[in-house]
Amino acid sequence: MSSTEDIVKKILALKPQLTREAVERLITEERAKAGNLLTEEAAAHLVASNLGLDGTGERIEAKVRIGDLTSGLGD
Repeated sequence: MSSTEDIVKKILALKPQLTREAVERLITEERAKAGNLLTEEAAAHLVASNLGLDGTGERIEAKVRIGDLTSGLGD
């Protein structure tokens, strides 16, 4: 089994509302956006990241409180 297949399986396990075809389409779209300079595996990692999953397949959740923000750091 390829690493790309592992990533697709993790995405499908954690995002059951997606179909395999939809995930494969997202991977193809990411490769096309990059001018096909990404490998299929790299595009799969990018899709997983865009869906809020990290490299281990765990969900990424940012927990930042408003009080922790500092103004003027957008430069």
